[in-house]
Amino acid sequence: MPVHSSPPLAEPIVFTYEELKDPHSNLTDRILQAYGRDSLGLCCVSDVPKYTEYRQALLPKIHTLGNLPPSALEKYVLPEAFFNVGWSHGNEKLGGGRPDLGKGSFYANPLFENPGELDPTAQQRHPACATPNVWPKEVPGFREAFIDAGRLLAEVGTMVARHMDKACQAHGIKCCSLVEATFEKSRLCCGRALHYYPLEQGEVQEGTEDSWCGWHNDNSVITGLFSPMLLDATTGQPSTTPEDPKAGLYVQNRRREVYKVHLPPDCIAFQLGEAAQIMTGGHLVATPHMVKGSSVPEVSREQLAVFFEPDWDRVMALPDGNRTDQMVNAGANIPEVPPLAKRYRGPSVTFGEFLEDSFREYYNMKTSTAVAGGGTAAEMA
Repeated sequence: MPVHSSPPLAEPIVFTYEELKDPHSNLTDRILQAYGRDSLGLCCVSDVPKYTEYRQALLPKIHTLGNLPPSALEKYVLPEAFFNVGWSHGNEKLGGGRPDLGKGSFYANPLFENPGELDPTAQQRHPACATPNVWPKEVPGFREAFIDAGRLLAEVGTMVARHMDKACQAHGIKCCSLVEATFEKSRLCCGRALHYYPLEQGEVQEGTEDSWCGWHNDNSVITGLFSPMLLDATTGQPSTTPEDPKAGLYVQNRRREVYKVHLPPDCIAFQLGEAAQIMTGGHLVATPHMVKGSSVPEVSREQLAVFFEPDWDRVMALPDGNRTDQMVNAGANIPEVPPLAKRYRGPSVTFGEFLEDSFREYYNMKTSTAVAGGGTAAEMA
């Protein structure tokens, strides 16, 4: 759905770190407000220890990374991993097959340096998921800051998932434990450091809707997001230019209503992905989202997203008594996103197979139509 006017601003449900940490907290109603069928599909967490420190340590380094010369970045381009490990710029496609030059990404697993080391066949079968990390030596401290940030998101994400499990149990949803499937028995975790380049003057004038990231769903169980940092494109210092009120994150619900979501800078956001929708039978749902670029010139956007996912061989079964059509129809089915019904083969499919089918359908949609959407493997992760 085009975003030409000014959609209403939505304030997400906010949990404090302490109430998530408290095992006796009853957050069921608010979890369902955040992730249920008529929700925004995300929540925010405030007062997270070390968050401000880790955000400040990492995001300016992403700006430095994105401005390295191409000759330096080329060393970290891994086509054999489908550009899902290391550096990627211009390898993704927007609508109509347009190359996505608006952002550069650096991918790594912040929890496991070699996620496939316990399975000698994993890298061959799933190179996008199980290829060992590479790190840019030209940016001192980047690896350490990336890992610290990813582990923090994993810690808080586990708390959020634990309360999602409690909410499902409270409502009699007989699904697997999301904590177990995502954090305790999975090595599949994809961190993505995002550098959104300043828009070119022509793009600024046109107000291109998907100028930074087109409509898509995450494939993950849950995606952790640091609040973005807007920097002066030349100096790398915080931008003093007034922010474009139309730029930022947008979501779209089942009624095709579009909302701009305010992410407070002192909060971590957690967005629900399609794996959670499948494993809960549609009681919790993924929400289509996109990022609209700023019309303010010479401003870059730095962000970290970490996609927490089931293991590649995890069978994506529905809860007992749930039907595929009910699960699919629980979410927002919009024309900009390939239908989930075409990408979910059924209760015997593994998460790795689901990812491959999703990549294929997004690619086919983007190269055969003028619809904006999707991205690389990790963008739909």
